[in-house]
Formats: sequence, C-alpha cells, structure tokens
Amino acid sequence: MANPDEVVVHAITCCSGCGVDLSEEEATLVLRRQVFDIPPLKLSVTEHQAEVKRCLECGALNRAVFPAEASQPTQYGTRLKGLAQYLMHYQLLPLARTQELFADLFGHELSQGTLVNASERCYEKLSEVETTIKQALLEAEVITVDETSCSAQGKRHWLHVVSTPELTFYATHAKRGSIALDEIAILPSFKGTAVHDAYASYHQYDCEHALCNAHLLRELTFLEERHQQAWAKELAELLVDIKGAREAAAESSLSIATKRLCRTLRRHCQSWSRRATAPRRETFRTTWQSQTEQGQEPA
Repeated sequence: MANPDEVVVHAITCCSGCGVDLSEEEATLVLRRQVFDIPPLKLSVTEHQAEVKRCLECGALNRAVFPAEASQPTQYGTRLKGLAQYLMHYQLLPLARTQELFADLFGHELSQGTLVNASERCYEKLSEVETTIKQALLEAEVITVDETSCSAQGKRHWLHVVSTPELTFYATHAKRGSIALDEIAILPSFKGTAVHDAYASYHQYDCEHALCNAHLLRELTFLEERHQQAWAKELAELLVDIKGAREAAAESSLSIATKRLCRTLRRHCQSWSRRATAPRRETFRTTWQSQTEQGQEPA
C-alpha cells in the first residue's frame, strides 16, 4: 500500500559489529514490510453538547439544536445499528448470536429489544427504496422469479424472490402460490419475460415465460443419466457453450457471434429432433404392423 495508516520505524542506534553510535547517521536503505490487520475493536462514544444562552437584550432563551442522531439522552449510532442489520438479515445470524458477537468483539451487550427495534426502524426507512425496486422490476424486460421454503416464527413460510442482474426483491409469505404472488404485486402487472422453474402458479400470469437454464440443465442431466438419451448431454453442452459465447460477444461483435450461434443451434436441433423422435416413430410403426397383421384397425 502506497500510503499506510501507520508507519513504525525500527531505527539502528549502534553498529552491531563494533558498537559505534549510528543514531545520527542517515540510513542508506530502508526495507519495508507491511502488516494488514484490523484496528482495535471498541465502541466509540460521542457526546453532543447543546449550548443554552439567554439574550441580554430581550431575555429570550436560546437553545442549540441537537443533530437527528442524538434525539435521546443516550442511543446507538447508525453504524452500530447498520452492522447489526447486516449481521442479522444478510449473514442470517439469530438475535442471540448477534448479541454474542457484539459482546465478544466490542465488550458491549445489546438487548434483543434493541436489535428488533433497529430492524423495524430500518424496515420503515427502506419503504421508499422497496417501492422504487418494485417499479424498476415491473419495467424490466426480463426478470427471474423463484421461491424457497423458510422458517418464520416457528412456522413454514416461503421466501419469494424477483430479480434482475442489478436488482433483487425479497418477500416472505405464508403461501407459496398465486395468493402470495398477487400480494407481492409484481407478476400480476408484469408484461416482460419471466424466467422460472415452470412452477404452475407462475404460468397464471399474462407475460412471456422462459424456463430457467439451470433447471433445464438438471432435466437434461436426468434424461441422459436415467434414460440414456445422448442428445440431452449434447444439448446441455451447447447451452453452456452459448452462454460462454454470449458473454465473450459482449466485448466483440455481437451480430457475428449471434449468427454463428444460430447456425450451430439450428444444425444441432435438427439432429436432436431426428434422434429424439426416432424411437417414438419406430414404436408407432411396430404397433401399426402388429395391429394390421391381427386384423385390427390401427389406432
């Protein structure tokens, strides 16, 4: 680091060979080693003092105004409460573990009530941000939607997510399907393309739908491993190649890369279509011949 926070000079005061005093001599060379570490962890207390003065002319009593973060005789600051929110809601530490961490690292115990109140205040302050994120997702061309089970107050709930590469919206609900999706109020008004895992509730909404490639790769792996469909492996590999080529094309000519991918995809799809439907055609032909030989009317 060019500008370290602290420099400790280890001076030479005398010669190690003959003992001559070198304290006044300039160093011919300075060797450097740097240690990256965390500063001592402790709470910092800032006391705000607001002056009170009486005017000698009119007798009016004048009081200085405290800053917004010092509204009470004692309180916790925004950095401490922000760290607590990060630990609880991003790193997913329970209340008790968060209390333990503050006690271990800072030597200060926080009550669970303090942590809960800080979370509620954070939730209120983020309401405008939440509205802005939802509106931006509604206007997006493509969104990804998904859901997973979670525990809330000892009961099973569902964590719903709607996202783009830049934005993510989370909502917890007791329901998994359309009741929750309607209350979240994104999909009912969304007109772009929703990428998902083909969960039935998503298809109820009037927008374009696309299958998540991660789920598609799992299905192709299943077809290859369980039903020995070789084309499924080839298609999976092509999808991964397309992804890589698309990412590389972002820094080059996208039109040329797109045309090349389209030609490759068309060629492979024709091959896969013939191989995937061949067993079905052969089964139909065998059944038709058997029914004809037995004097039955083919189905």
